[in-house]
Amino acid sequence: MSKTTDKTSLAEAFIQFQIEIKRKEIQDIKDEIHQLEDKRQKLMKEQEELREEQAKHAREQRRRMKEMEENLEKKEREDQELLKETTQENMKLKHKQEKELEELCCKLARLQVEVEKQTAERDAWLQYKTEGSMKDQQKIQKLEKRTILSQITFHDISEHFQKSLVVAKEEQQQNLAQSLEEKIQFATTKETELLDEASITELQETEWLKEQVPIYIDKVTVLESIVQNLQEENLEHINTLSQIIDSLIGTGNEFPVQSASFVSHDTQSADENIMKKCLEETSELLNRGLYPHQTLAEAEETQQESSETTSPSTTPSDITEMFNSQANFMGPIHLGLLNERLLRVEGKACPLHPSQDQTEKWSVTTKTIKDKFQNPGKPDAPVNDTSEIHQ
Repeated sequence: MSKTTDKTSLAEAFIQFQIEIKRKEIQDIKDEIHQLEDKRQKLMKEQEELREEQAKHAREQRRRMKEMEENLEKKEREDQELLKETTQENMKLKHKQEKELEELCCKLARLQVEVEKQTAERDAWLQYKTEGSMKDQQKIQKLEKRTILSQITFHDISEHFQKSLVVAKEEQQQNLAQSLEEKIQFATTKETELLDEASITELQETEWLKEQVPIYIDKVTVLESIVQNLQEENLEHINTLSQIIDSLIGTGNEFPVQSASFVSHDTQSADENIMKKCLEETSELLNRGLYPHQTLAEAEETQQESSETTSPSTTPSDITEMFNSQANFMGPIHLGLLNERLLRVEGKACPLHPSQDQTEKWSVTTKTIKDKFQNPGKPDAPVNDTSEIHQ
């Protein structure tokens, strides 16, 4: 019983399984049918939409066809109008070209006439070139020769006139100078006749002074060269003395060094004073000049007074400039004939250069040595410190 029940249960289960499978298949088919129905409805809708669109496109196409037909009709009308206008323009151009052709024919005829004239002129020039040019060339050569000859003659004439002008100018200048000299001589002779002896002597003195100025300038240059040489010699002596002083300072001899320097300074100052005084007195005499109506003795007295009042530290100025700048020689001076007298200069000797400053470094100075020689009985000044000399 159990086996039969088991067999029946298996068959039923199998049948039930098949039934379920069929049901599922039926359900799947129904679902597919529903889907197909939905698709059919969608397709129907799309078909209707396409029909509507097709109808729209057809209407659009009809409208466009109508518009195109209208445009074609317009274009045909416009083309006909353009054809008429072009035909008219072509007719106008044809008439214009015909007129231009006629004008060109006339111009061509004129040009042919001008060409004939130009050919005739060319033939004439060729004939002139072959035959007439030689004659004209000969004429041109003759004219060139004439122009060259005329230029040469003109140049000669201009030179002659220039030379004659120069000669005439020179003659006029000579005549003028001669007439001026004659007038000056005549005036001087008349003036000398009217002048007295004092003015005549003054004129003679001025002439003599004019002659003596370059001589004095030469002398001054010589004296300057001598003074320069003496100064150079003095500098050499000073250098040698300074070397001697340095050597004596090294050995420690203080007093002989100072005395030697004092003696050398005295000899140098004496030589320089002599030259300086001579130059100073002559320069002052020439720079000051003489007043009108002043005698030689008065001039010497005033010169002596001025030499006493002058300072010993003054130096003479440049004597060449002094001689060149003198303009008082032409004035009236009642001194008699100066060429018959000798000038005499008196003065006081003064140092040419100022003395050197006394340094505080030395205990024995040139001043103390000079005071010692001038006043031998006077006691010496106290010496504070001599250590710096030996150093």
